Parts: sequence; structure tokens; C-alpha cells
Amino acid sequence: MVPEVAKAASKLRGSGVRVVAVDCDRAPEVARALGIKGYPTVKFMARGKASGYEGPRTALQLASFAQSRAALDRYVLRWVDKAVAAVRNMIQRPQPSAAAP
Repeated sequence: MVPEVAKAASKLRGSGVRVVAVDCDRAPEVARALGIKGYPTVKFMARGKASGYEGPRTALQLASFAQSRAALDRYVLRWVDKAVAAVRNMIQRPQPSAAAP
């Protein structure tokens, strides 16, 4: 699988997606932290959260998966940013005062 991961990393170069390989036999604390119980394991990490990948292990499929997850993550972040801005706008907008009787 190492050659396919290396090819996927090459395809993703410059896309904002980084590929990292970890030898969990040499770094068991990483395996525990990510819940890795078997090898090889492919995970996509975004904002500290890991999601697993069970699809084909070809460079094209690995790169495609990473790009689609990254695009979804960017879309969600933009949506959240817009929602936060809208709420801030509503909070900061002066409230109409009620007419005194």
C-alpha cells in the first residue's frame, strides 16, 4: 500500500491536503489515540476529528476520497461562518423600542 499512498500524496501536492504515514508499531500512542486496531488503516483528519476510509486502496481512489472530504469540510466551515455572522448581525442590530403608552 505504501506505493499507492506515495502516489496519492503526489497527486494531492499543492491541494491543501497533506498525507502523513505513521508506523503504529513504532508509535503505539498514535494508534491508541486514533483507535487504530489493524493495519493498514486510512483516516481523514479535519479539525482534530478522524473519519475512517474503507474504499479501494488505489492512489486515485485515496486522493479522490481526501479531496472530497476536504471540499466537504471547507463547505461546512463556510456555512458555519455565514451562520455565525448572521447570528452576530441579529444580536448587534438595535432592537426597535416599544412605544410608551
